[in-house]
Amino acid sequence: MILLAVSTIFSQICEPDNPVIVTTVKFEFQLNRFKFQEGMKSWFRRFSISWFPGKTKSWNLTEITKHCDDYYVCMENTKCYKDYVLFETFDRCSHDAFSIGPMSFCNKILKDFNKNSPGILPSCVVDYLEKDAPKKWTCENTKSLGDCLLPQVQKHCDPGLLPIFHEHQAARQYYLGCDGTLKFEDLEVFNSTDSTN
Repeated sequence: MILLAVSTIFSQICEPDNPVIVTTVKFEFQLNRFKFQEGMKSWFRRFSISWFPGKTKSWNLTEITKHCDDYYVCMENTKCYKDYVLFETFDRCSHDAFSIGPMSFCNKILKDFNKNSPGILPSCVVDYLEKDAPKKWTCENTKSLGDCLLPQVQKHCDPGLLPIFHEHQAARQYYLGCDGTLKFEDLEVFNSTDSTN
């Protein structure tokens, strides 16, 4: 009952018709409520995927990243974030969901193969399996990782993973503005002013 009431109150900030908040105090309070609510939703969804990754085998990319969509929309509705920040956040969320969902089975196969036959997998794959992800994803390192993993995914993993693997890699290039479809004017302005300082 209390959780339902809290959820109802928190959900108001994510409604598209939410009135503009005039005072800074009210706005900051609303923003904190949004961060808490959407953060909790995303956290529960993420752990649901990590606890039961098998269910994601039959999901498409849209289903895997549903919580990322919701989080993106809510962040966008606050009018506080630049477009490139929104899309970078979406990329991080969707890559995380893909990695702990359908890709987790392939990762396990690759880890087992590397354990039983060390020195055969390319070093970039071993680094991916054993090291932490980069703090910042870029056009270069996302493409490099995808190109590095693809032959090993084709060779060792379930063939059913390939279509969603390709879709995920293409989506990452889109989210980060690498394929030329998205133009982040706010990022270009930031970069140009940053380079003159």
